[in-house]
Amino acid sequence: MEYRDIIYYDKDARGRLIAGINKLANAVKVTLGPLGKSVILGNPSGGNPTVTKDGVSVARYIKLIDPIEDMGAQLVKQVSSKTVSAVGDGTTTSTVIAQALINSDQEVSNVTEFRKGMEYAVEECVKILSMNSKSCVGDKSIINNIALTSSNGDKDIADIVTKCALVTKESGGIEVVITTSNKTTYKITEGFKFSRGYANSKFINSPSTAQCILNSSLVLTVSDKVENFRDIKPILSHASSIGKSLIIIAKEFDETFIDVCARNVNMNNMIIPIVAPDFGENAIFNLEDIAIYCGSTVATMVEVAGGSDTVRLGELSSVTVNKGHTVLNGSTNMNEVVARVKQLKNLSKESENDFDKKNIENRISQLSACTATISVGGHTESEVKERFDRYEDTVGAVIAATEGGCIPGGGAALYHTSRIFREGKGPFVVKNISEDFNKGIDNVLEAICSPIKQILINADIELNIVSDDFNQGIDAKTGKEMGMFEAGVIDPLNVTVSALTNAVSIASMVMTTGCVIESPIMNA
Repeated sequence: MEYRDIIYYDKDARGRLIAGINKLANAVKVTLGPLGKSVILGNPSGGNPTVTKDGVSVARYIKLIDPIEDMGAQLVKQVSSKTVSAVGDGTTTSTVIAQALINSDQEVSNVTEFRKGMEYAVEECVKILSMNSKSCVGDKSIINNIALTSSNGDKDIADIVTKCALVTKESGGIEVVITTSNKTTYKITEGFKFSRGYANSKFINSPSTAQCILNSSLVLTVSDKVENFRDIKPILSHASSIGKSLIIIAKEFDETFIDVCARNVNMNNMIIPIVAPDFGENAIFNLEDIAIYCGSTVATMVEVAGGSDTVRLGELSSVTVNKGHTVLNGSTNMNEVVARVKQLKNLSKESENDFDKKNIENRISQLSACTATISVGGHTESEVKERFDRYEDTVGAVIAATEGGCIPGGGAALYHTSRIFREGKGPFVVKNISEDFNKGIDNVLEAICSPIKQILINADIELNIVSDDFNQGIDAKTGKEMGMFEAGVIDPLNVTVSALTNAVSIASMVMTTGCVIESPIMNA
């Protein structure tokens, strides 16, 4: 047996990385736009192939034989995964821009200055895009058009996602799951829902539904174990005096305490003990979220028993409890809820741990006060997978749009951003620091025109935009110039910004690569 190292330096290293990047990008970019082509992915196990127009699915599938070329492909996959992780869509756009950046034919003597020029250009381009964005919260027409664009014109997908988005609004509490059914369905759940229910069947007051249904309740949230019934008697007396039930959500309950609460049900004193969801640190976080939704404080039993002024009770219009779930409704503390959701979304973007990110996203969905679940079905595994990917992309695009606003789609916004920058009409001062710095700027301004060019290439149409109006673009179906917003061709600002930022990040990495080393290869 003989081992050989695979080490490449400078131009050879970058050349092989770029070869791999081009192979992946060329496969992905054919899907871009309303007339983008489908890609057929073979099944390694010999089953039915998958037909998809989802760029990230194509990127994930590709594995190149040459190990160095495959490294390049993996780097572009990072562009896709970072973009879809941050904003749920824009993977193909980011790949197209990254490829254009990396294949720059400019002669550069100082790569560091070149990279700084690209980074500066991105900052200024984002300013131009932001200045030309519009809010779309609650706008059914705009949201539906964004959904249509992201789903490659699938009206069924767009309609379902639009209905869910209009109900959940800025919260973004939309979950996409796969079902065994042949049909795709969606379900709206109003209220803060978590996976804990009543302690036993004695708390049921609606036998026909096997639920405990309460109207107008006070809520006590406790961070430790609740043991002694007399400690909560003053609070119970207050609740009874104003004709309200009492919900206690705590880390843990003594069995005797639960039994006393159950006996009080028969005396028309509704006290419902519910264990806080999750375990450990997450249990505390979830309890804090519940307290914010209800308008209460998370108190200790020492504070409760001592009648501390810091103990604040929450209030809800209705509560529904069954064996496995509790749904809280009618928060009067929505300003703090919205602030908490924004805080969690920022925390999710900063998190690099998939498990933590998933927990944060679940908390956002719960706090939303209204969540939607889309269950994707189909007749074959490949059909379900393809539709699931498109639903995820569409949901991601719509959520990104409601969070950050929207801009003209079809690559038009980036095209006009490049033009405005070159004409010196933006909110910036061009820094002629060095020739290579300026070349970096030029590289970005040229690359951000690549999405509209690729969309039109896929439609066999030439690029020809006469108007300087930021909203003007090309209809890929007819080849005519038109207003993008009026035509319903709209992109979320956050998706475009994320695609551009991630593409430049990966391009900079490749351009500054001096050596590539692959694990030793064994020859027989």
